[in-house]
Amino acid sequence: MERLFIGLIIVLLIGLFLLVGCTGDSGIVPENPQEISFSYGSGAMHLDWGSFEVKVDSLGVGTLTKKMGEGMELQKSFSVTEAELKDVYVTAYKSGFFSLNESYDDPFIMDGGWSRITINYDEKTKTVLMKNYFLQQFDTVELKISSLIIKKLGANAFDLSEFRDLCPQKEGECKNIIMSDDCDPDTHSAVGEECFVCLDWWDYCDWEE
Repeated sequence: MERLFIGLIIVLLIGLFLLVGCTGDSGIVPENPQEISFSYGSGAMHLDWGSFEVKVDSLGVGTLTKKMGEGMELQKSFSVTEAELKDVYVTAYKSGFFSLNESYDDPFIMDGGWSRITINYDEKTKTVLMKNYFLQQFDTVELKISSLIIKKLGANAFDLSEFRDLCPQKEGECKNIIMSDDCDPDTHSAVGEECFVCLDWWDYCDWEE
């Protein structure tokens, strides 16, 4: 009777194992996926201090978007090769990026910054968000992507001072908009997208009335 009971348990365990193996997600990350794309964003906790986001699709078409405040935005385009896309993925694969949790946060730091990496492979997605936190598995991928963007767009690719250089140009573009009835620099009330963006430029560039 005891042997029969043990045998029954073994059969049930085998059946359960087969069932999970057939219907569940194995969670195995492929070494050589057919399709790869990624995005990478980083910035300060305060919107006024700036941020940027990189997006590269599976065809190698990439954009770098720099942001300041809520309405100021600059965008540059670039392209990467299939080999460069794969290099980012292989770096993530070897570093252990795909085994990380979805987010890491140091609750004792209120300001500071954040970084987020998303890698898409064969219709699957892995996203990891860091807030004032360091892990080598993440940092290795972040460095690989950053180096790639600098290679494409130059050493100043992530330099946010570019916004400051555009202040004279934006002042000319925004002067009439800000002076309209729909905009009020004192109360920062805005009607329409153009007014909203120009008020952000007003604060950033510190124009005189």
